[in-house]
Amino acid sequence: MPPHDSRILATAMHLVESMAPTYEVNQVDDAAGLPGVLIGRYPGDEYSGVIMTPGMPPICQGFNCGNPWFLTTHSLADVLYSSAKAAARGQLVADPLNSGFLLKAVALALPAAAREQISSVPSSRAEMAEMLIQSGDGVLARAKKHAGPGMHMSEQIYRGNNKMPPLEPGIMVGARDLTWSYASLLDALCTRREAVDALRAVTESDK
Repeated sequence: MPPHDSRILATAMHLVESMAPTYEVNQVDDAAGLPGVLIGRYPGDEYSGVIMTPGMPPICQGFNCGNPWFLTTHSLADVLYSSAKAAARGQLVADPLNSGFLLKAVALALPAAAREQISSVPSSRAEMAEMLIQSGDGVLARAKKHAGPGMHMSEQIYRGNNKMPPLEPGIMVGARDLTWSYASLLDALCTRREAVDALRAVTESDK
């Protein structure tokens, strides 16, 4: 089943809609005019990744203590780039199962305040591919906002919601320099390159 399969895109939409609004950090980023969105592992994740005192349990345990993760946010961008590549190749067509995701996906290229202007998905495959690439870029841009100097990335991005005071929403928490955070970014960037190449082939053939 390819990443652009309608069932996968419908699942991705459910994950975004069930997690993104619950993270205060997304509201902070929206107010700052950032494109994209941050997501975590699954709704109600109990793992916060934070132990304030050696030998003591995490200061937040239980339902919804979990945060957005770099690797899951990068993976969302990867799905967007994969969908862009499929759109450019004529392999992705809006249908009743994936249309909700596609509408939300193309809006992620814009700051939250401008997303209401998106009322339909692009009609041409080149336009669809270009918008999905921009949306993937928006997701990566939001994740990058929370990386450290030199693009150091931990495991998670603190959600806020007063789950772990006095930490501020958006700071990195969890395992430091998590390999998955870097690997998932490289995967997304490789898929982006393939999507750009596919889009270029379409635009050149239309000349």
